[in-house]
Amino acid sequence: MESYSDNGKKTGRIVQEITQFDESGSGYEAIIHQEIYDKKDKLTIDHEFEVTCKDGVMYFDMNKFIPQSAMQGMGDMEFKLEGDNLQLPSNLSVGQVLPDASMRMSAQGLCLYHSCRDFRLL
Repeated sequence: MESYSDNGKKTGRIVQEITQFDESGSGYEAIIHQEIYDKKDKLTIDHEFEVTCKDGVMYFDMNKFIPQSAMQGMGDMEFKLEGDNLQLPSNLSVGQVLPDASMRMSAQGLCLYHSCRDFRLL
């Protein structure tokens, strides 16, 4: 997938590949390998994350949104990640509001909080 600015200039691209897929009675679990490239096509992030689907709802673990490689550049700091699953139902409709999700990362006096609230489909 490629992304572009409002004036049509390429801002980056994302390449995803399903590397593992396991079905269960009510859904599946998948591991997705993701590479993120900047506007100069330089690889900036290379990581994997898990997606679970149960009863028609996809769940993304917000704790996996920050790749381990990004945290390795912080030296010996110890990180703590806490978060909710971002939910994406299969029966989407315009105007629908998705459930809130959040992620909190803390390390030696630093804190980063990211939340998805009032996520409305347009």
